[in-house]
Amino acid sequence: TMNEEDWNYQNFLAYLKYLVNRILEGDSYQGSEDQELYHELILLYPKVYDCVEKIASFIKDGFDYEICQEDRMDMMIYIERLTKHYNRTR
Repeated sequence: TMNEEDWNYQNFLAYLKYLVNRILEGDSYQGSEDQELYHELILLYPKVYDCVEKIASFIKDGFDYEICQEDRMDMMIYIERLTKHYNRTR
């Protein structure tokens, strides 16, 4: 069970709401892609990357919306923070 009052949880939830809103409106994120940072995150957090890829695949299959690299990086960071904090408090 996650603590819904936790700052990491609240930030992740806010990000997901923002992402879902963009998906439903068909808007895409127009950020700069940082290939080096993206690949560094994949190397640092391979399990989180696998999770994000499953989420991206689910969204692509269900909503025909491609999650951009910037959103994938954001998701990796949010999920890593959330799970790291959760595992410390268990």
